[in-house]
Amino acid sequence: MLKRGVSGIVAAAMLFTMLFTVGTTYLIAVNQINKLYVRAHVENSAQAQDILKEKLELMVDFVNDQMRVVVTNKGVISSAVVALTVRNKEGQILAYYNTSSTSIAPKLPIFLNPLASETINTDVVYSSATQYQVKLLTERGNIYSATYPPVNNELAARALSSGAIGDLYLDFDSYGYYRVSYQTLYYQGQAFTIPRSFISTYSSAFSVVVTNLNAAQKNIILDGYTRIFQFWGVGSSMRRATWYIVSNQSNTILNTYTPIELEYDKPKVLVFASRTPYTFQPVTLSGDEVPPSGTLAGVLILSHGWIGVDYSQIWSTPANYGQNSPYVTTLYSG
Repeated sequence: MLKRGVSGIVAAAMLFTMLFTVGTTYLIAVNQINKLYVRAHVENSAQAQDILKEKLELMVDFVNDQMRVVVTNKGVISSAVVALTVRNKEGQILAYYNTSSTSIAPKLPIFLNPLASETINTDVVYSSATQYQVKLLTERGNIYSATYPPVNNELAARALSSGAIGDLYLDFDSYGYYRVSYQTLYYQGQAFTIPRSFISTYSSAFSVVVTNLNAAQKNIILDGYTRIFQFWGVGSSMRRATWYIVSNQSNTILNTYTPIELEYDKPKVLVFASRTPYTFQPVTLSGDEVPPSGTLAGVLILSHGWIGVDYSQIWSTPANYGQNSPYVTTLYSG
């Protein structure tokens, strides 16, 4: 039999042990729950940011009376197309495609890296009495849409650019700029305003989405002399800077330029990043090449090459195409 004083100590020790064991278990559980919550919060935040970074552009047309959808990734992250729906003006579903559909090519899902385009061929047959609405769903849950025939404001934009300027329709909102490092493109944003310090610190590049709207529906092939040209005034003199067109695979610039073919009515992302034609030489502005703070530079796209010439014949055929496209402006801020 324990003495009264000893039994009290033993009981206190047992109670402390129970409280310590239960308390420690509780604290560990709470800590693990907090870690899971923080991890989930971080993952959800990252997913939300990715949703905002995703940006696709659709163009719908018919080839041999079969609908095709041209998808261009104008965002800064890769995207996956997982479903596509075609409706008429009344909202009736004419076709629905998902990852199990076999009547669409290429088969879903379709993965698009930044700056990449893909043509989706469907089995929807053209009817002159139908207005089509196409909606595309990505893996992140974003929905993008386009109509055929195009709505009036789209037709007006095309008419202005194709008729008044030339064969190339210029997507003004697609004007973007990049930091270039070891032949890799890092998207910085739209190029309407660029910090002056950026253009003199880093190698730079520009991109724009163009569509060939030649009235005779002839293909255009761009040679290596195609470039973006910026110009601005300093006092009584004029200054300029040039970025020649480059070939690229996703966000990687290739060492040499391969002439790019622009098919009729199919959007194409063009990247300008070289100081010299046909080879990649990074452009880092210095000295008088750097626009002063507050400079508003005019931007031209000078395109050159062949039109209506088979790709296999371009090297034996003199260039027969050239166009000067007034584009936008870039403000170089302090």
